[in-house]
Amino acid sequence: MSPPYAQTKGLNMPPYEYNELRNPRYFKFLDYKELFSEWNWDWFASLSFPDSYNYRDSYTLSKPVKEWARNLGKHEHIRVGYLNLIAWKFGHPHMHLLMLGYGSGGSKTLKDVNCNYWKKEWPYRAQIEIPRSNSDVEEYIASHAFWGKAHKETLDGYNLNLLNSLRRAKRAGCHFLS
Repeated sequence: MSPPYAQTKGLNMPPYEYNELRNPRYFKFLDYKELFSEWNWDWFASLSFPDSYNYRDSYTLSKPVKEWARNLGKHEHIRVGYLNLIAWKFGHPHMHLLMLGYGSGGSKTLKDVNCNYWKKEWPYRAQIEIPRSNSDVEEYIASHAFWGKAHKETLDGYNLNLLNSLRRAKRAGCHFLS
């Protein structure tokens, strides 16, 4: 016996897929997933904030992250760039970052840097790892825009010039700048 299908407007698909197509947040999920897939990410980080933090202002939340990333780059002699999604659930934020690092001449990336050290440098709770699969991490982060993992989300970035340079390099078939 075959499952019931949505026959509306000539669509032949299971009802749950049809309902997703009608949901504008699903298109946002697909847009985020496509955007995140433009790079080969070195790190995936999840950062938390204390209860006493100003939760309504994404600019205030981003300031300590940018300072942490600047310190990382300075200490490791590497340029750092990231895209981050700040997700609020029940008024409490958490942040997911997809990060890249590029050292002089491409000799060093964030994959060469000790994740545990920088996890401890974040003043609150943090989880940092080298992604085993880019598509899994991209989908996980993008899901915060659709699957009910957040009531509100904000996308931000740091060192967009580096990210744009590495995006173009990826399209040319390599990760590093020439």
